[in-house]
Amino acid sequence: MLFWVRFLKKGGLGYYMSAIGWTWSVISGEGGAAKLRYWPIRATGQSQSLATPLSSVADEEMRPSSASQHNAQPRQMTDYPVYHEIASNEGPKMQKINDSITSLLTQVQKRDTRAAEKVVQLSGELAEIYYGVLPRDIFFTFSMNLEQHLWKQAFYKPIEVFKSVVNSPKESSKTFRGLMLVLLNKGIAFYERLIGLYEKELNVDLEKAMLVPSILHEDDFWSVSSFPNSAEQNATKQKVAVKSCSRHLISLGDLKRYKTLVEGSEDYQDARITYMRSALLWPASGHCYNQLAVVAYFSMLYRSRRRARNTPLEILSNRRQVLYHPIPYFFIEHPR
Repeated sequence: MLFWVRFLKKGGLGYYMSAIGWTWSVISGEGGAAKLRYWPIRATGQSQSLATPLSSVADEEMRPSSASQHNAQPRQMTDYPVYHEIASNEGPKMQKINDSITSLLTQVQKRDTRAAEKVVQLSGELAEIYYGVLPRDIFFTFSMNLEQHLWKQAFYKPIEVFKSVVNSPKESSKTFRGLMLVLLNKGIAFYERLIGLYEKELNVDLEKAMLVPSILHEDDFWSVSSFPNSAEQNATKQKVAVKSCSRHLISLGDLKRYKTLVEGSEDYQDARITYMRSALLWPASGHCYNQLAVVAYFSMLYRSRRRARNTPLEILSNRRQVLYHPIPYFFIEHPR
């Protein structure tokens, strides 16, 4: 309880309430609150479909910088040379796979197991394409928020649909639960491999970065990315790669948290550690703290349920009755 008091006193109320809203959507099966708020980034098209990073927002301007001296900074996606390379090669493949996943998910909602199996396969194929694209130009990846595009298109979108068919009393739910676990396990393995690629290709030492977090100012990012021959480019490139890894760790933590939910476990330690690693890499980002609040809320809920099982409601204080009484109803709608 002391944790929550300190958390709220430090201005974390927004994170905590956001975590409660999202958690409620998982328990009650309401999809409307499942869209989490993502923190401000340079690119404005972060919630677009697959075509967003490659074609449909080619004319979309990035958020203006507050410093007037950075007139040379890239203001459009097409200002990056790597954009044209990706749009010509990987772009059409990514668009085709994303469209196929979207179409198949409508069949999954109708409880088509073959469509679900195909979604798992296509999710892996789309992730592999991103695997080759992300480290190609880390400035482009970070400023266009490709990390979030990867997460939403290859994993988050299928997971949300799978959750809707898993939480059902029908016999086919076991099949979908198994397929969802396959998707989650493949996603976890993919992100661990992707982070290893960052360490190798971009010369990033995450363990050292966690011990001594380096703060990258916005002006440093734009000055170096605008002038590739700058002597500070390599150091700044590593800093941007560290921030990009922080975003990937959020996605990895989400996959581990979903897996804990599907397996009916009460141990969120793996997800919590992954979110904390993200926070150490990029302390100024608010997303990791939001996810830590989600995990803390789930842990508190499960702990309260265990106590409610062993404690008669009549002997509880009025305040605890308010907390414990609704818990059995929560878990009827969200079976283990």
